[in-house]
Amino acid sequence: MKKPLRKPGLGAAPPRVIEDFDNDWLQANATRWQERYDYATTAKRTLAELQKIENDRLDDEALWKKASLSEEFASAEAAYPIYQAYQRRHPDDPEAAFVMGRLSFDKTDDELLKQMKIALTQPNLVFDTCQYAYHYLLKSNRHDEAEWWREQAEQQLAQNAASEHERAELTTRDTIIPISPDAETMNYIIGKLQANKKVKKAWLAQKKLQYNPEIPAIIIAFTGKGFIFNYETLMQEIAAELDLNCSLYVLPKAGEYKRLAKKVIACGEQIV
Repeated sequence: MKKPLRKPGLGAAPPRVIEDFDNDWLQANATRWQERYDYATTAKRTLAELQKIENDRLDDEALWKKASLSEEFASAEAAYPIYQAYQRRHPDDPEAAFVMGRLSFDKTDDELLKQMKIALTQPNLVFDTCQYAYHYLLKSNRHDEAEWWREQAEQQLAQNAASEHERAELTTRDTIIPISPDAETMNYIIGKLQANKKVKKAWLAQKKLQYNPEIPAIIIAFTGKGFIFNYETLMQEIAAELDLNCSLYVLPKAGEYKRLAKKVIACGEQIV
């Protein structure tokens, strides 16, 4: 009997190596699988409870959760009337309009376009909104109309690039203005700063923005408590502790940042 041909190279891995590889792979993925299983189990239980309650008896948060879980664990068809019930309460809500438009992709009555026009009002939805509308129109060879949506997407991409450039740094040339975040955000920031034993005082303000001003660029200026060996490390530490859905600058009233920090303190609000 002829031996099977074998390509030159490393050859077959020893059984022990294969076993170790399999164990490592299983261990690496086991946590992810368990997390997904736990999430799915809890989510399905929550959905089952929400399905027992009429839509008009649910508050906005519960109604949205019922819709999104129905889409994830039941079907888009089951979720559609629930999202629709939510939109009746909030007809101008861009996120609700985006979902309704997305679920209308296979229809031919232009419901998608009506919904996506509303979704366009929220900058972070513009690109995905335009993609859906563009491909919807191409399906029926409406190329001229599709071109308008492509142009909107390109304009948003250009604005996003300009916004990123604008937020890339904070300098003394920038205009700094007061900021009044909602009570929950303010308490969250204050709590994090008070918990840091190296922060003595802190002030809050924001950078004036030309692009996407609805997403603020928060500035925190602070003075250190005791001897601070490395302000750069402390700045990074404070920034890492704050999980905010916006741009964030943290600077001490010390060293090269002193002049900029004084500008923040002059127009900002002391919060610690």
